[in-house]
Amino acid sequence: MATTPSFSLEALKQYRAIHGPRRLRAYIESNLAPLVRYLSCKYHENEDHICAALAEMLALVFLRSEGFAGLGFIGRGAGKTADLSASRGGLNYAFEVCSARTAEADLSVDFLELKYDKKIRQARASGKKGGLDRAGLILVSGPPSFSGFKPDGRLAGLARGLYERKSRPPATHICLLAGGRAAVFPGWEG
Repeated sequence: MATTPSFSLEALKQYRAIHGPRRLRAYIESNLAPLVRYLSCKYHENEDHICAALAEMLALVFLRSEGFAGLGFIGRGAGKTADLSASRGGLNYAFEVCSARTAEADLSVDFLELKYDKKIRQARASGKKGGLDRAGLILVSGPPSFSGFKPDGRLAGLARGLYERKSRPPATHICLLAGGRAAVFPGWEG
């Protein structure tokens, strides 16, 4: 019987402390195939759940690269809950992570608005229950890349367009990840 590598957040933190961030990225990428097999068993080969789990892992890697600490999964409770919690700059955040299940080239403000309207309530509800300061929606599109994130002007324009269409909701951030590119609007200090 094959053993499943440990992908707990604590195990990944320990690996990073011993080997450094570059080796951690290589470890994650080289172990992605066994992880997918593990997730497919865990989620009974439901492709939607596998995509969701990979999107959440990618969101954790992204948030860590953005300087967040205290990263963790929010336990499922009664009612709707966000997926992740994290802290940065003395503020605590709740994030809902969503897999777009569409190519990055097909993303539009209209498409993002549909996802936003469906998902942001979960992040806000968790924030209220947990006394968190801010909420965010992280939308993941395209194949995952765990090897870093470059700022992307097109994604930034989409995130800004959605934020403005929703009348600039206070204490709310929109994060878009596509391959190795990313955008956040407004910025974390905003």
